[in-house]
Amino acid sequence: MAQTDCIPTYPLGYLRKVNLLAFLSSLGQISMKQIRNLIIANFSPPIVSTQELERTADKLIELYPDIPALGSPFNTGNETFGLSSVFKQAAALDGDVAFQAQRRNFNQVAAKAGLKTYGYLFTEPQPDSGPFG
Repeated sequence: MAQTDCIPTYPLGYLRKVNLLAFLSSLGQISMKQIRNLIIANFSPPIVSTQELERTADKLIELYPDIPALGSPFNTGNETFGLSSVFKQAAALDGDVAFQAQRRNFNQVAAKAGLKTYGYLFTEPQPDSGPFG
């Protein structure tokens, strides 16, 4: 893919420009209530009733428990990298909402439109990905 005026650099170039670790570390002090409030704020104004949005936020908190071994980055056991265990809970939830759900929705829509589609999920640590890789 060639660089253009529309996309001046590859996305990875942007990630290297920000201090991602500092940002993620700030999430380490977040509470369950704050995660719930962030979910509600992220999807507001809702396309469903406020009560339905609140029930959905509660269900997401239930589906993504505060158990470090189940959180992201995955396959790191109970390691919390010096942060609150809620950090791994929030990272798992955010990764699924922001990336996995979007990818799956795109593939489903494309397949229904008759387009051949596939998805690939990297499961191995990537070079230079740091402690969360």
